[in-house]
Amino acid sequence: MKNYWIKDQNRNEIITKTQIPNIGNHNIYANYYNLIDAKGIGFKFSYVSNLEIEKLYRKNGFDYYLLEQNNQKELYIFSNEKIEEYIERIVLKLNSCRNESDALTLLLNEMK
Repeated sequence: MKNYWIKDQNRNEIITKTQIPNIGNHNIYANYYNLIDAKGIGFKFSYVSNLEIEKLYRKNGFDYYLLEQNNQKELYIFSNEKIEEYIERIVLKLNSCRNESDALTLLLNEMK
């Protein structure tokens, strides 16, 4: 498995983001939360979704949160013991996503 997460040893950055390569060029990132020393996933998108802004969600041990700024939304998926298995499943299926809606659906459905 490829290690997408980059830790800022000096903790100068709150979140270190590394884009996960994909054919659709979706803005999906491996986030390293330096202050709490944890891995996660981020997804920036602009399409209208049914998720509430600034509400903490939980699904199968995954916590996720949606923020919005200047009509740009960002989904933050926080680390758990299954985050590395999760990212492997995402990477294998990400190239089949045609749009942001497909990518968001994939991210939410793969929380197993």
